[in-house]
Amino acid sequence: MRVSFYGVRGSIATAGESTRRYGGNTPCVAVEVAGEVLIFDAGTGIRRLGSDLARATGAGRLHVNLFFSHLHWDHIQGFPFFGPAYMPGNRVDLWHVRGAGAADEPGVREVLSEQMRPPTFPVGMEAMRADLAFHELGASEVVRVGEARVRHAFVDHPNGCVAWRVDHGGAS
Repeated sequence: MRVSFYGVRGSIATAGESTRRYGGNTPCVAVEVAGEVLIFDAGTGIRRLGSDLARATGAGRLHVNLFFSHLHWDHIQGFPFFGPAYMPGNRVDLWHVRGAGAADEPGVREVLSEQMRPPTFPVGMEAMRADLAFHELGASEVVRVGEARVRHAFVDHPNGCVAWRVDHGGAS
């Protein structure tokens, strides 16, 4: 299992000398496990991750699973810049836990689509040519991705949030 941090900042991306060591991107973590790519959150770091994945796999051959801890702006704002989502032949499975936020909270598809509409963004989600599959999970559902199990627990955060855990080969 290999973990790479593409963004670790909260609330707002920050560039400059003070962020040089750990970077200034908002949350995005990649986990490579048994040939699968798991992405946690789509903050501004997902843009660079997308470029790295496209370079490593080539166009139209990528399958990733993108898990959202919650749908605050700093965890979704990079999604419109995730290059692999625009490439035909790629597949992106997007996972969100119902119940992490308010009872009437919209699902991940609605939230991502809404941020990609004029006047706030010039390109709609329909321009994304990859196969996008949206999944809304219940409170105790476990996701299997290849040989890995991905589960979640609710954690304290304004408007709700989940922490994710990846289990594979007796390790997590």
